[in-house]
Amino acid sequence: MDKTKLLKELRNKGYKVTPQRQEIIEVLSEREGHQSAEEVHKRICSHYPAMGLDTVYRNLALLRNLNIVSEINFGGKNRYELNRDGDGHSHHLICLGCGVSQKLDFCPLDYFDWNKVLKKDFKVKNHRFEIFGYCSHCIQIEENEGEGEE
Repeated sequence: MDKTKLLKELRNKGYKVTPQRQEIIEVLSEREGHQSAEEVHKRICSHYPAMGLDTVYRNLALLRNLNIVSEINFGGKNRYELNRDGDGHSHHLICLGCGVSQKLDFCPLDYFDWNKVLKKDFKVKNHRFEIFGYCSHCIQIEENEGEGEE
């Protein structure tokens, strides 16, 4: 979903499109993958030096609650990305070395046998699925460092 549609969705849900919200959406749209609130704030400060980190956090929480951004927790820090597909439903491979996340283009839960997973009546409303490991770049760095030890 492009920025214009995201801003229209914000208006349709009864919220003002403030300069701060526009700037947060702009910063998130410039880059694929998740960014921390601090990273978003740092990039915004070059245009709006008076914008506080608490404003970024409040607006990210609102945008998350409206499914305009998604949130994952990695290394004790929440990271955010725009829901470009509009449904807020995504899953990721997350590198424990460098923190880079790669979005999966399918939902792993589509392959679950729900009769085995859910033993009682239960209606799933939301879920998260992240797989943690090491990207090829971090694997290579680790292998190169290991070659020097003998």
